[in-house]
Amino acid sequence: MSIEKFLDEYAAQFSALNVNGLTHFLTTPFMTMMDGELSSWDSLDDLSGTLFEALFGWYRSQGFSSASHRLIQVLPLGLNAATVIVEWTVYRDGQVPWLYRNGYHLKRDSDTTDWKAYGLILFD
Repeated sequence: MSIEKFLDEYAAQFSALNVNGLTHFLTTPFMTMMDGELSSWDSLDDLSGTLFEALFGWYRSQGFSSASHRLIQVLPLGLNAATVIVEWTVYRDGQVPWLYRNGYHLKRDSDTTDWKAYGLILFD
């Protein structure tokens, strides 16, 4: 799977606020950095139950209707790892959309060769 296809499929699950669908594209250990604070998870169940369920609940409370993405940059790190920067537009019912960028650290799954995210940095 190409990085672009990975991001398209990831974005579809994000836009649907589908925690289980989004978790399919992640691997552990998983790390986030938000507002300079590092967090990590060793299990996908803990990750989905703490980070994404809370985040998606908050998005719903803010009028979330959908999201779109644009790939800004890919930094290949050999054949099996990469860092990407993605610009997100989050559309909200009757409100101005949010625009922000995230960095994702990706690696190829050794069993399927599909890309999986092991890190997320919210920076813009």
